[in-house]
Amino acid sequence: MGAELGRRGVQLAAGPKLEAVVHLLKERASSTLQLADEAMLFYELDVDPGTPDWDEAAEQGLRTLRARLTTTDWRREAIGAAIRDTAKAAALKMPQLAMPLRRVVTGRTQTPSIDAVLELLGRDLVITRLSRHLNED
Repeated sequence: MGAELGRRGVQLAAGPKLEAVVHLLKERASSTLQLADEAMLFYELDVDPGTPDWDEAAEQGLRTLRARLTTTDWRREAIGAAIRDTAKAAALKMPQLAMPLRRVVTGRTQTPSIDAVLELLGRDLVITRLSRHLNED
């Protein structure tokens, strides 16, 4: 898989350990090419979330979550708790916050568990992607 990502111009040193990415994605892919396609989200700086189709409450929830994630302990459990707590405080159901979050941070509508994805992406990249969408640098 590393060779395939290399052919795509990926600098593996610029992202999470390939073994961790493969471990997270392997059940979602039926071939090495599909696995490489899925893995790209961990090594690209920019992703396209598409046209926002969520409401202002979800947008504000993303802003609140972005601020919270700057100080959250960067472990899957703590990230998941921050997402759940933000949704609850904003009176949003989990999908109302998690789906826009997933699209903004990964450019995709389906991924493994969003807290696991965010943990692997790393705080800096997650905050950068959220900031680009929210126009807050």
